[in-house]
Amino acid sequence: MSDPLSDRPLGSAHGERRPIATILKSVGCSIAPRTPHCRACPSCGKKATDQWITVQNNRLPDCLWQHLVFTLPDTLWPLFFYNRWLLDALFRLAADNL
Repeated sequence: MSDPLSDRPLGSAHGERRPIATILKSVGCSIAPRTPHCRACPSCGKKATDQWITVQNNRLPDCLWQHLVFTLPDTLWPLFFYNRWLLDALFRLAADNL
């Protein structure tokens, strides 16, 4: 036997129905008990994502093209071919230089 009110949030009394999205609201947005700025919250999660994108865009130079190329002399290719684990360190060093 299925519950006809199975889509209701937990704790709703007397068959009261609320949209499922209200369950995902965080304390900062009110409604359900969640931590502030919860990633699952449609409002806070979007806001946090937008803020992160803004911070990342501000880290880059203000120009039309934002593209970096790290080159490696061909004499070093065999070193990385036979020691693949060094590639991970190489990419970390390149990222740290940014």
